[in-house]
Amino acid sequence: DGEIVVLNAWGQWCAPCRAEVDDLQQTQEHLQAQENGTVLGINVRDYNPDIARDFVIDNGVTYPSIYDPSMRTLIALGGNFPTSVIPTTLVLDKEHRVAAVFLRALLAEDLEPVVRRLAAETTTGSGPPR
Repeated sequence: DGEIVVLNAWGQWCAPCRAEVDDLQQTQEHLQAQENGTVLGINVRDYNPDIARDFVIDNGVTYPSIYDPSMRTLIALGGNFPTSVIPTTLVLDKEHRVAAVFLRALLAEDLEPVVRRLAAETTTGSGPPR
């Protein structure tokens, strides 16, 4: 609680995912420096864990990534995360409500305004989701 989370469903087989990884890493570094959140990758449809692991290492990814080839993590989110479009990114506010959804590859400049806005918000601890 109290931290912004950028959830990103990705696969090493996905060209747009490969294109956006540097921008997600840049967002992770920004969130870490401000101590207000993290990027969390969810690796889907990669049935060889070694290939997925090599992708993370080769691209210098420092944010955590869940290995989930069967997409159980996405399904457990209760339908709040599209499972048919990869890459997909959800940005969760400090109360972990969905604040933004991107159904395409991202640039850091796409995420930065959202993250900045959410970082400036104060948590209320109650209230309806937006």
